Amino acid sequence: MPIAVCRAREIDTLDSNCPGAEAVAVLDERILHVGTYGEVVRTLRDRCSRRDRYVNGVIVPGFIEAAPCRR
Repeated sequence: MPIAVCRAREIDTLDSNCPGAEAVAVLDERILHVGTYGEVVRTLRDRCSRRDRYVNGVIVPGFIEAAPCRR
């Protein structure tokens, strides 16, 4: 199974040692690596599949996206 590497304008990690990043690698809903895009790709090599759908957005790994309010 390929590892999804998602790029974003900003990734807030909530980790004081690494407060921000530009890419996150995910496999089976688990975060494997967070850092610069180059670091993530070098670490995981050819097991990656790239997803740029968040390239202009902000990601906060570990949090579930809120569902829209329905009336």
